[in-house]
Parts: sequence; structure tokens; C-alpha cells
Amino acid sequence: MHPAEIQAALKVRGYSQAALAEEVGVKASAVSMVINGRGRSAQIEERISAITGYTIEELWPQWHGEAPLMLSLAERAVILLYRELPPSAREQVLPVLRDMIRDTRGGAPRRGATIVTAKGGFAAGRDQHIGVPPPKKSRK
Repeated sequence: MHPAEIQAALKVRGYSQAALAEEVGVKASAVSMVINGRGRSAQIEERISAITGYTIEELWPQWHGEAPLMLSLAERAVILLYRELPPSAREQVLPVLRDMIRDTRGGAPRRGATIVTAKGGFAAGRDQHIGVPPPKKSRK
């Protein structure tokens, strides 16, 4: 479901992101990240589902269920260009693409990445495992 549709469904039921955040015990930015699909929190997802009446699978098919893969026009263009390449060129391009993906979506949070913390200080989000304590901040 598009984030604007989720926000509208919350608004129709009298909820703002700030009110929902206060109810769940998180920052409004954490609710925003979940609504926009940039972070994940089971607690926030379940509460939004209960408020709106939509299933979690309907709200975030990219995370739950077997939704069709949605590609942007730019992503489709890249795939079509790749398909036009001869097999030998594809073999040369794949390692470069893998390196680019690894650099931008590596296992550890990138410098400047946002880590959404849930109640109790546990990290959540698509690059973090739910229930894993956030990294210790070093004092310099």
C-alpha cells in the first residue's frame, strides 16, 4: 500500500503519526519510517494494522506475503539494458553491480544511517534485527 494511503487511513480514524508514536512509546520519526517502508517495527506495524483494519500483508506487501515485485521506471530501464547485453558483457557487468549493491546495502549500517530504536532501546529496521541492542556509542 502506498504510504499516502496508510496516512489517509490513519487520519480517517482520527490518528496522527505523533499520536500513534506516543501511544506505542516511540518517536514520530520511527512511525514515519515504518509507514514509508524505510524501517520495520512489528509493534508499530501491528498497531497500524489494528487501527486501519488492513492486514499487515496489505499494508506492507514488500515485507510480508508474496506481493509482486514493484519496479520503478529507472529499475525497469536498467533491467532492459542488461537484457540487451551479449552474455559475455553480462558476465563483466555482474561483479560491478554486486559491488555497488554491497557498498550501498551492506550488513552493517552505513555511516550516517538511521537506526530506529523501539521501546527498551532495541534496534529495529530493515538493516537491523529486531531485538538486537543498538551499537554502543563511543565517547570521544
